[in-house]
Amino acid sequence: MTYVYDRLRAMDFDVQKPNGAFYIFPSIAQFHQSSFDFALQLAKEAKVAVVPGSAFSTYGEGYVRISYACSMEELEKGLDRMESYIKKGAR
Repeated sequence: MTYVYDRLRAMDFDVQKPNGAFYIFPSIAQFHQSSFDFALQLAKEAKVAVVPGSAFSTYGEGYVRISYACSMEELEKGLDRMESYIKKGAR
């Protein structure tokens, strides 16, 4: 969890450290896209799957849900891809 949180913070995501969950909800407000559009583009372009926050009610819009219930190797690959996608202009 700390690894994912630290990586997201390093990518300038506004995110709160979860208390015991196996997922994290970073804000995507800085990208000026709906959570669905952000998740769809991330999947298409970076091959990283996240769940749009809108799937969890209107209160989740503006966020995406990232599960960290996988191996460190998978987390590193996924976050590396996500970081590359953002650096290429997801903003």
